[in-house]
Amino acid sequence: MGEGLIRHRLHQEGLTEWRVASAGIQATPGLAASESSVLEMRDRGIDISSHSAQATTLGLLKMSDLILVMTHVHHAYVRNQAPRIAHRVRMFSELIGSPYDVADPYRMPRHAYAACAQELEYFVENGWQRLIDWTVTRGTQPLPRVSPSLIWRKSRQRGNKPNATNQ
Repeated sequence: MGEGLIRHRLHQEGLTEWRVASAGIQATPGLAASESSVLEMRDRGIDISSHSAQATTLGLLKMSDLILVMTHVHHAYVRNQAPRIAHRVRMFSELIGSPYDVADPYRMPRHAYAACAQELEYFVENGWQRLIDWTVTRGTQPLPRVSPSLIWRKSRQRGNKPNATNQ
Protein backbone atom coordinates (compact mmCIF):
# COMPACT_ATOMS: atom_id res chain seq x y z
CA MET A 1 0.00 0.00 0.00
CA GLY A 2 2.91 2.32 0.77
CA GLU A 3 4.38 1.74 -2.66
CA GLY A 4 1.03 2.50 -4.29
CA LEU A 5 0.56 5.71 -2.31
CA ILE A 6 4.05 6.99 -3.10
CA ARG A 7 3.84 5.99 -6.76
CA HIS A 8 0.47 7.78 -7.03
CA ARG A 9 1.82 10.96 -5.45
CA LEU A 10 4.91 10.92 -7.67
CA HIS A 11 2.63 10.68 -10.69
CA GLN A 12 0.55 13.61 -9.40
CA GLU A 13 3.72 15.66 -8.94
CA GLY A 14 4.95 14.83 -12.45
CA LEU A 15 7.95 12.89 -11.13
CA THR A 16 7.42 10.00 -13.50
CA GLU A 17 11.13 9.20 -13.85
CA TRP A 18 11.33 8.19 -10.18
CA ARG A 19 10.97 4.50 -9.43
CA VAL A 20 9.33 2.94 -6.40
CA ALA A 21 9.62 -0.69 -5.38
CA SER A 22 8.27 -2.65 -2.48
CA ALA A 23 10.04 -5.63 -0.93
CA GLY A 24 9.64 -7.64 2.21
CA ILE A 25 12.08 -9.42 4.48
CA GLN A 26 9.73 -12.43 4.59
CA ALA A 27 7.96 -11.92 1.27
CA THR A 28 6.98 -14.79 -0.97
CA PRO A 29 8.17 -13.70 -4.42
CA GLY A 30 5.36 -13.47 -6.95
CA LEU A 31 2.56 -13.38 -4.39
CA ALA A 32 -0.19 -10.92 -5.35
CA ALA A 33 -1.33 -8.11 -3.09
CA SER A 34 -4.05 -9.15 -0.66
CA GLU A 35 -7.63 -8.50 -1.66
CA SER A 36 -8.07 -6.14 1.30
CA SER A 37 -5.07 -4.00 0.32
CA VAL A 38 -6.23 -3.88 -3.30
CA LEU A 39 -9.70 -2.77 -2.16
CA GLU A 40 -8.31 -0.15 0.24
CA MET A 41 -6.15 1.37 -2.46
CA ARG A 42 -8.99 1.19 -5.00
CA ASP A 43 -11.10 3.23 -2.53
CA ARG A 44 -8.36 5.87 -2.78
CA GLY A 45 -8.26 5.79 -6.59
CA ILE A 46 -5.04 3.76 -6.72
CA ASP A 47 -4.73 0.46 -8.57
CA ILE A 48 -2.28 -2.00 -7.02
CA SER A 49 -3.92 -5.10 -8.46
CA SER A 50 -0.84 -5.93 -10.53
CA HIS A 51 1.47 -5.86 -7.49
CA SER A 52 3.76 -8.86 -7.19
CA ALA A 53 5.75 -9.43 -3.98
CA GLN A 54 9.51 -9.54 -4.01
CA ALA A 55 12.06 -10.35 -1.35
CA THR A 56 14.48 -7.78 0.00
CA THR A 57 17.88 -8.42 -1.56
CA LEU A 58 21.24 -6.78 -1.09
CA GLY A 59 21.20 -5.70 -4.74
CA LEU A 60 17.83 -4.01 -4.36
CA LEU A 61 18.97 -2.26 -1.19
CA LYS A 62 22.20 -0.99 -2.78
CA MET A 63 20.42 0.54 -5.77
CA SER A 64 17.86 2.34 -3.58
CA ASP A 65 18.25 6.01 -2.75
CA LEU A 66 15.85 5.72 0.16
CA ILE A 67 14.59 2.66 2.02
CA LEU A 68 11.41 3.15 4.03
CA VAL A 69 10.59 0.42 6.54
CA MET A 70 7.51 -0.18 8.64
CA THR A 71 9.02 -1.41 11.93
CA HIS A 72 12.11 -1.18 14.10
CA VAL A 73 12.74 -4.87 13.38
CA HIS A 74 12.78 -4.15 9.63
CA HIS A 75 15.01 -1.14 10.27
CA ALA A 76 17.57 -3.22 12.19
CA TYR A 77 17.42 -6.04 9.62
CA VAL A 78 18.12 -3.78 6.65
CA ARG A 79 20.87 -1.86 8.45
CA ASN A 80 22.48 -5.17 9.43
CA GLN A 81 22.24 -6.57 5.87
CA ALA A 82 23.69 -3.44 4.28
CA PRO A 83 25.65 -1.40 6.86
CA ARG A 84 27.34 0.75 4.20
CA ILE A 85 23.97 2.20 3.17
CA ALA A 86 22.46 2.34 6.66
CA HIS A 87 22.09 6.12 6.28
CA ARG A 88 19.42 5.49 3.60
CA VAL A 89 17.14 3.47 5.90
CA ARG A 90 14.26 5.33 7.52
CA MET A 91 11.09 4.39 9.34
CA PHE A 92 7.99 5.21 7.28
CA SER A 93 6.65 7.05 10.35
CA GLU A 94 9.73 9.31 10.35
CA LEU A 95 8.12 11.13 7.45
CA ILE A 96 6.15 12.95 10.13
CA GLY A 97 9.06 13.04 12.58
CA SER A 98 8.00 10.23 14.95
CA PRO A 99 9.76 6.90 14.53
CA TYR A 100 7.32 4.19 15.58
CA ASP A 101 6.19 0.83 14.23
CA VAL A 102 3.32 0.67 11.77
CA ALA A 103 1.19 -2.41 12.34
CA ASP A 104 1.26 -4.92 9.51
CA PRO A 105 -2.33 -5.88 8.64
CA TYR A 106 -1.29 -9.11 6.91
CA ARG A 107 -4.00 -11.78 7.34
CA MET A 108 -6.11 -9.46 9.47
CA PRO A 109 -9.66 -8.19 8.84
CA ARG A 110 -10.23 -5.45 6.30
CA HIS A 111 -10.53 -2.75 8.97
CA ALA A 112 -6.84 -3.37 9.86
CA TYR A 113 -5.91 -2.71 6.22
CA ALA A 114 -8.04 0.45 6.28
CA ALA A 115 -6.25 1.70 9.40
CA CYS A 116 -2.82 0.96 7.93
CA ALA A 117 -3.70 2.59 4.60
CA GLN A 118 -5.00 5.67 6.40
CA GLU A 119 -1.83 5.92 8.45
CA LEU A 120 0.43 5.52 5.42
CA GLU A 121 -1.64 8.03 3.50
CA TYR A 122 -1.18 10.50 6.36
CA PHE A 123 2.60 9.97 6.32
CA VAL A 124 2.83 10.53 2.58
CA GLU A 125 0.58 13.60 2.66
CA ASN A 126 2.26 15.27 5.63
CA GLY A 127 5.82 14.11 5.06
CA TRP A 128 6.04 14.52 1.31
CA GLN A 129 8.72 17.21 1.30
CA ARG A 130 10.79 15.21 3.78
CA LEU A 131 10.49 12.14 1.53
CA ILE A 132 11.68 14.18 -1.46
CA ASP A 133 14.55 15.68 0.53
CA TRP A 134 15.67 12.28 1.83
CA THR A 135 15.50 10.75 -1.62
CA VAL A 136 17.50 13.53 -3.24
CA THR A 137 20.17 13.35 -0.52
CA ARG A 138 20.03 9.51 -0.43
CA GLY A 139 18.64 9.36 3.12
CA THR A 140 21.25 11.47 4.84
CA GLN A 141 24.81 12.07 3.88
CA PRO A 142 27.05 9.28 5.13
CA LEU A 143 30.10 10.11 7.20
CA PRO A 144 33.18 10.05 4.98
CA ARG A 145 35.41 7.07 5.62
CA VAL A 146 39.01 7.05 4.54
CA SER A 147 40.94 3.83 4.42
CA PRO A 148 44.26 4.02 6.32
CA SER A 149 45.83 1.77 3.66
CA LEU A 150 44.81 4.29 0.99
CA ILE A 151 46.48 7.10 2.94
CA TRP A 152 49.59 4.95 3.30
CA ARG A 153 49.73 4.27 -0.45
CA LYS A 154 49.31 7.96 -1.29
CA SER A 155 52.03 8.91 1.19
CA ARG A 156 54.42 6.32 -0.22
CA GLN A 157 53.75 7.55 -3.78
CA ARG A 158 54.90 11.01 -2.70
CA GLY A 159 57.96 9.51 -1.05
CA ASN A 160 56.76 10.50 2.39
CA LYS A 161 56.27 8.40 5.46
CA PRO A 162 52.81 8.69 6.93
CA ASN A 163 52.70 10.71 10.12
CA ALA A 164 50.29 10.30 13.01
CA THR A 165 47.73 12.64 11.41
CA ASN A 166 47.68 10.59 8.21
CA GLN A 167 46.92 7.28 9.88
